Amino acid sequence: MTASTADRAPSRDDTVRAKTLRGLILARRLDATRLRRGFTTRQLASAMSMSPAMVNRIMTGRRVPTALEIGGLCALLDIAPQQRQVLYALRATAEHIDWIIRHPIEGRDVLHDLEAMATTITTHDPNLIPGPLRTAAYRDAIGLAPDVDRAEAGAAETGATDRQAHFFLPARVLDNRDLPREVLREQLRHLIGHRAHLRVLPRTVPHPGFRLFHIENFSPVVHIEHQTTSVVLEHPASTVATRDLVAHLHQLAHPERKTAEILHGLLDAMGR
Repeated sequence: MTASTADRAPSRDDTVRAKTLRGLILARRLDATRLRRGFTTRQLASAMSMSPAMVNRIMTGRRVPTALEIGGLCALLDIAPQQRQVLYALRATAEHIDWIIRHPIEGRDVLHDLEAMATTITTHDPNLIPGPLRTAAYRDAIGLAPDVDRAEAGAAETGATDRQAHFFLPARVLDNRDLPREVLREQLRHLIGHRAHLRVLPRTVPHPGFRLFHIENFSPVVHIEHQTTSVVLEHPASTVATRDLVAHLHQLAHPERKTAEILHGLLDAMGR
């Protein structure tokens, strides 16, 4: 499920941003390491016998470095051998768009990179409380490992800043009777403390699960997960349906005050 950037619809800002998500991840990883190692762009350019403008284009994803340049940057920045292989792989596939990721064979590094780069993440899970909102007891009760819910994973690797998070919760996931009552009570109390970030959807609204990432200077990216496989979509034509769905869910979802009433009502019904 890969395609060349020749298939991407041209954009007026293509000259000032990374052409693909792989190129952007490669650039962010290199630039984060440059900053950690204390190199300025000019210092790195001098050490690489390159112009500062060319290094800047590499560090912003506007130019994909050659394999030789990757090797030089890895040596100067003292990048570990295992991470070097990741960078070489990103460079080799930098022209490809859209991803199919099989866990745990290929790991979750791409998803961690997305979480770290995003300025806004909008999440909808039709069956469960979304990962970042789960209590430890809820996570244990549904049988998930702790690392599945690492909402902030990858931040140190790519230099993440504060981001906005929005969650759509179908009403039916809030009173899952298959879970112990005390687990649900604790989970509801936790949600009430974070209600500014979430909206409850009417019980009769069925929609597939997704995460929509907004990344500075890049098109919105969609992540869809099914069991042990993730699909990441970056081409605007591939993400338009999800972007339209988010706009639709904003219209359907209960406002903040009604969401708070629903959460408090469920908690009262369980005896607090």
